Amino acid sequence: YIDSVVLSQLLNAQVIESIAVQNKGTKELIEAVSKAKNGKFGVNYGRQIEKEIAALEPLLPDDLFFKRKAVVLSLEQDPYFAEYLDREHDNSDIEGFKERTNQIISGFQGKISHVINSQRNKWADNIADQVVKKQKMRSDELSQSFAHYSRHPIFGIPIFTAIVAIMYFLVVNVASIISDWLDGTFWVPVQSFLEMHVTNILLRDFLIGEYGILSLGLANAVITILPILSVFFIFFNVLEDIGYIPNLSILISRIFKRIGLSGSSIMPIVLGFGCKTMAVLTSKSIKSSKEKYIAICLISFGIPCAPKLGISISMFGRIGIGAFMFAFTAILMIDIIAGILLNKFLKGTSEESFVMELPVVRVPNLKAVLRKTYYRLYWFLEEAVPIFIIAALALFFMDKVGLLEIIKIGINPLIQGFLGLPSQMVEVLLICVARPEAAGAMLINLVENGTLNHVQSIIAVIILILIPCYANMGVMIKEIGTRLGIITILSIYLGAFLIAGFLNWILVNFIKLY
Repeated sequence: YIDSVVLSQLLNAQVIESIAVQNKGTKELIEAVSKAKNGKFGVNYGRQIEKEIAALEPLLPDDLFFKRKAVVLSLEQDPYFAEYLDREHDNSDIEGFKERTNQIISGFQGKISHVINSQRNKWADNIADQVVKKQKMRSDELSQSFAHYSRHPIFGIPIFTAIVAIMYFLVVNVASIISDWLDGTFWVPVQSFLEMHVTNILLRDFLIGEYGILSLGLANAVITILPILSVFFIFFNVLEDIGYIPNLSILISRIFKRIGLSGSSIMPIVLGFGCKTMAVLTSKSIKSSKEKYIAICLISFGIPCAPKLGISISMFGRIGIGAFMFAFTAILMIDIIAGILLNKFLKGTSEESFVMELPVVRVPNLKAVLRKTYYRLYWFLEEAVPIFIIAALALFFMDKVGLLEIIKIGINPLIQGFLGLPSQMVEVLLICVARPEAAGAMLINLVENGTLNHVQSIIAVIILILIPCYANMGVMIKEIGTRLGIITILSIYLGAFLIAGFLNWILVNFIKLY
């Protein structure tokens, strides 16, 4: 255990013990934050480096109040601090400092940043030796073994496959039972009542027609998608809570090295399975511009976010495991090939080390799992349901004024000719950019009413996964710039349709799926 009293004395700062998921120490932590003050401790970097620090501090501008830290960051060649220094101060004020710093770095025997980090580690180890009290405790061998084999290059793959199989079963079967119950208990009575009492044809179409705000909008969101996401998020949150995700990150880091990605890209990629938009935003932690661009492209292009993944699994559950295996194998290969090509043709290097804390694999905290699931579903209902309704309204009016039919005729050579999909996919593509969940619900309906066969379902899901939503596109432009962002987005769309058309040709002519 950690002696927080001794640690507080050594750091000259209040130390609060807390367990966030159990709400222990939270109140004390909030109170302590309001009274926080600068701790008085420092790392001694050795006589030579300390001498250079003392000589460099007077060369910094007078209004820089953290001079010692500024000097240390500069000696470590921290790119973010260098950018800050150039942005906040005139070159004339820091030219002498920068010149002298470069002289010290180049004249130092060895790498000065390694010496600085080594001294920091010694200081931290010394603190840890004084405050960490070890007790003899029986180790949980089963937990440690599971964590070890989860990231093992050979055994990790079967474990991951088993987890995907369990997820497939739950999303396909359990979510289907919940959806059928909601449909029979709530939607069927409402639909029957409206069909019986609403005599105006236009109003009835507006409410429960093919593009009705209740049928395509509200019912699709609550009856079709909500059960799928509920089951998927519960399972996904359990994986997060038991500590499996970090071990999976170690497993896939071996693959990442082959496509120009280092450890810094692991977490953004993994986060992409939750939300692509947030994953792209977290890519700002990647220092290499080449690696950052590759990570953003792969996240936006071939990583299925949680809603897309859950909906796709549910959809394939209606047509067969063979289609599921082919589709996701194809998407995996697409991502790997895209990464290899980007790594080969883009200039630059990716040489960042990978350090990750591996938590103990433990029994999931039911309260924490349910709380995370609640918030994720709440955000879905708050953000997506209005989009479902707006999308239904837009399609309803486009259909009534004839615009939808004009669009179908215009892109018919692409949809029906090249991709081999029915004309109803036009509506799906229009909605997919705004909200993938709404497009996914429409795809599930097309499968259930027999409009999409096995091959068409695979092609439709691949397009759904490869095409980024508007939020994803917005953060891409924010992170890599307007010009490069637009070029990348257009390339992704072009690539998605070309790949889908190529796979359609292969499936129709060479492969039979049942």
